[in-house]
Amino acid sequence: DPVALAAGVGVGICSSVVPYVLDQLAMARLARATYALMVALLPAIAVLIGIVVLGQIPAVPEVVGVALVIGGVALHREGRGGGQEAGRASLDGDRVSVS
Repeated sequence: DPVALAAGVGVGICSSVVPYVLDQLAMARLARATYALMVALLPAIAVLIGIVVLGQIPAVPEVVGVALVIGGVALHREGRGGGQEAGRASLDGDRVSVS
């Protein structure tokens, strides 16, 4: 069935290729600390989506895990000198320098 095949290809692209490309773009454009915080919040966001969209109520250990992640993000402080450009690689001709 061509419709089912097209739907399968569409789901495959939307569920793996698009998120991967967006993840790589975010990693290239955001500071390391910002990207790390964004990735750390993904499980908490997944739990919220599960509650709202699927009606899945998390178990106590899952709620504790999400609370620990949110607590860690709330307590996170950027280190000294860890601004927007920290840890960025720059290309200068054929040389690569890492700050």
